[in-house]
Amino acid sequence: MASLPIPLRCRPEISQIGSNLHGRRRRERFRFDHQWGVHAYAYAGTVVVAGQPIAFEAGDLTVTPPGTDLEWIFPPQAPHHYALLRFPGAASVDLITMPMWHRPSGPLADLIATGFPRMVALATSEPVRATIWLWELLWSLAPVRAAIAVRPTCVVPRLPHLRSDRVHPVVQTALAIIENELSLRPSLSGLAHRLGVSPNHLLRLFRAHTGSSVMAWVRTRRAAKARQLIEGGSLPLAAIARTVGASDLQRLNKLVRAAHGVSPRALRGG
Repeated sequence: MASLPIPLRCRPEISQIGSNLHGRRRRERFRFDHQWGVHAYAYAGTVVVAGQPIAFEAGDLTVTPPGTDLEWIFPPQAPHHYALLRFPGAASVDLITMPMWHRPSGPLADLIATGFPRMVALATSEPVRATIWLWELLWSLAPVRAAIAVRPTCVVPRLPHLRSDRVHPVVQTALAIIENELSLRPSLSGLAHRLGVSPNHLLRLFRAHTGSSVMAWVRTRRAAKARQLIEGGSLPLAAIARTVGASDLQRLNKLVRAAHGVSPRALRGG
């Protein structure tokens, strides 16, 4: 089976995502310039990629490169989900090699069967979630050695104590959400739901990159933000409490004392 280099270490952008019911015509030809295609099939058929036929069954998935002549040979009823992706800013160092054709099994097959239609429905209202879900899906399809040894090179800026500057896309997005939504006190289950992964999967990835649980990281970042605001200005302590997700001064005091060993007023110097 043919393989192809894909810039998987660079975060993609979804240019189009949807569901189609083909079959009115026996054959259809397409060419997606500058766009990668991800197609999840609910029927058996054939796709011809640059003259090379790939026969697939229901449940299979293909990844097609941009600028390639594609021809699908359909049965009378041919439903499938698809996404067209771009990788803006990709460079040669972002490439890994993966097969064009995949036959997922077990949990990954279930994830595709249930997740793809959900992401099609959510793409307009939650495009980041759909993008991260597809990016994680492609990494799950990559050869095991590549998926373990190579991580996306996107760097999460100004976040302390990361074990590596190569951060998995799911962790990258979780860290960004935590930083931007400290006042809302992000939860493990809430983050996992937004990212389209299970809480256990998110926790495993998070521990691998940070050495911390998700909730311990949230507490650490809330306390660090509180200290920064207390020492760096004259914002009232009640406002700081709200900013870091503490509902009142008592909870702010508990948060700061647990992390820094002193009260908020002592940090402010008065």
